This record gives sequence, structure tokens and C-alpha cells, in this order.
Amino acid sequence: MDASGPAAALTADTAAVYLICAPHSEHRTRTARLLAAQFERGVHLTGEMFRRSIITGRIDPEAGTAAGQEQEEERLLRRVQAAAAEAYTEAGFTVVLEDLAPDPSLAELRRRIAGAHLHVVALTGKDQTPQEMVQEIRNGTAAEQPSLHVSVAVTDYDPQWPALFTELAEPIRAAVADLAPVIEHVGSTSVRGLSARPIIDIDVVLASAQDVPLAVERLRPLGYRFDGVAGIPGREAFSCPEGKPAHHLFLLVAGSRPHRDHIDFREHLRAQPQAAQQYAHLKAGCTGASEAAYAEAKGDFIAAALRTARHPIAASSPGDRATRMASLRAAVHATSAEYRDSYRDEPRPMRGGPPVPARKP
Repeated sequence: MDASGPAAALTADTAAVYLICAPHSEHRTRTARLLAAQFERGVHLTGEMFRRSIITGRIDPEAGTAAGQEQEEERLLRRVQAAAAEAYTEAGFTVVLEDLAPDPSLAELRRRIAGAHLHVVALTGKDQTPQEMVQEIRNGTAAEQPSLHVSVAVTDYDPQWPALFTELAEPIRAAVADLAPVIEHVGSTSVRGLSARPIIDIDVVLASAQDVPLAVERLRPLGYRFDGVAGIPGREAFSCPEGKPAHHLFLLVAGSRPHRDHIDFREHLRAQPQAAQQYAHLKAGCTGASEAAYAEAKGDFIAAALRTARHPIAASSPGDRATRMASLRAAVHATSAEYRDSYRDEPRPMRGGPPVPARKP
């Protein structure tokens, strides 16, 4: 789980992961190593350690490498780092990681270390020595990175959300117009009357996966930061530009699993007011929760809603299923009876026999 507010004081009996963030590598590394030394079983892991493990094929950012290749390697290193942290925490170690700043790949780390506390600590500057910083962490007074611990805020439906989607979608549509995208308003803000976090979800749906790299490059000049799959394979996520209303942007291929999930869930909530009301109640109960807790709470509901949307008879109650099956049988019977009545008086030849003359009126 995530810690919030000041970093929790060091404890010897609880699995934990500390992510030390600072722009100055030497200061950051010295602090991380010193912090790891405070524990009976402490491990210091750096991204550079995993990067140096690649013997051939390593990406050199200074060599004009394509942005997509560089980001793919970065995602790989994050996954390896998260897997290593998971293995160490399961073995009873406290893990200290370091990075320039937190980014969306922390979702993978959170998922991997679900049974451990995650503390993200931002070093404020060179005026603080590593010893002083570690002492603050020991005392539980070091500041957590606030951007990672924003509490979830669910608000009543805002009738302006559809217009806001249209406004945000306009420059996106222009940037990728030659790729003939379909731009969809998805997520809770796309369902009229549903309370939601005031964050617009936008899907840019492309006809082919071959168009995705070009679309990524077209969106960069608008200020979008490419975040990769962000934990969900099959969709490409972006952080919204600074100064813009809060929104999520996704690139998807038409017919892909993430695309079907987004559309089917939206249409299910639009068509089933009772399901929308249940979802609103669930989200209202998450107000003030962490991002991770909010995502976990929604997961089971969304999975169940998608099963219902795609297999309504199987997902319904026994009484509902009986009623629907009876209606289906009645419809089949009525259709069959109509067919029989239509052809009852028409003479039909035996197979292979001579044609039967039409009856005289």
C-alpha cells in the first residue's frame, strides 16, 4: 500500500520500498545507499544497474535513437526493477530505489509489491546532506512526493463535461486527421448523470497498429507526454499537457481488447441506470482514497459489468434467465408457426418427383 503525507518512520518488521527522487544523481545515490544501510536487511537498486546488464543492443539516448525504442527499453528496465523489488521484499528485505522523478511506471511497481509499503521521497535540494535526509526518513518527517498521493475526489455529474470533451478533442483530431481516427468520449464523464472524478477520458481509435507510432509523434507537439501502456497492454497512454483541463488520452486500435472494454462498459452504464447507480455508489465510497485503492475498488465492478454486457443471459439471476429464455422460446415458436401457416396450403413435390401443378383457385 502507499504511504501518504510524511514518510513513515523506519520499521524493521514491515516490508517496505523507498523510492528516492532527486535531479542530482550523486546526492540521490548517496542518500539511497545510506538509507539502505539503516536496515538489518537493506538493498539498494538503481536503474543503471539493470541498464548495464544489457551486453548488446542497449539503447544510447545520445545517438539519436527513435523515441519509441528508448521508451520501450525504459519500460523493460522498470519491469525488471519492479520484479527485483518484489523478490527482495518477499525475502524480507527493505528495498531502496532511486530515480529522477516518479512516473507512470510506478503502477507496475505498486502492482508487484502489493504486500509492502511504498514510500516516495523527494529530495528538496543540495542544501540537505544525505545524512540529514536519512534522519528525516528515520523520524518519519521526510516529505512524500505529493503528486503520487493525491486523494481521489468524486464529484456530481457536470453537464459541461461533453462540451469539454469536444474542446479537448478538436486539436487532437486535427493533429492526426490524415490517419482517419475515431475519437471517443469514454469513462464515467461520458455517462450522463453519473458522478465521477472530473477527468475526461479520451480514446483516439486508429484503424491499424501500424499507425500508432506516427500518431504518437503527432501528439508530442501538442504537449502530450507518451507514457507507454501504463499497465494495460494494447493501449498507449499519455499525460495531458500542462495548463490543460485534467484528462486522460489513449491511443487504441479499433477492435482491440482495451477498445472493446472502454466502449462496452460505457454503453452498459448508459443503457442500465441501475448499474450506473451502483457504480456511482461504489465510487462515492472511494472519496479520499489513494489512487491505488480507487483502481482496485473499481476493478471487480468493471469486470462484472463487462461480463453482463457481453453475456446478459448467463450473467443474470436464475429468475431473469428463466424469463428471458421463455421469451426467446415464445419468439421462436411464433416464428415457426407463422412459417408453417404461410406454406400449409402450398403443394410441394416429393424429392426427385415430378413438379406438382398449382391448384386451381
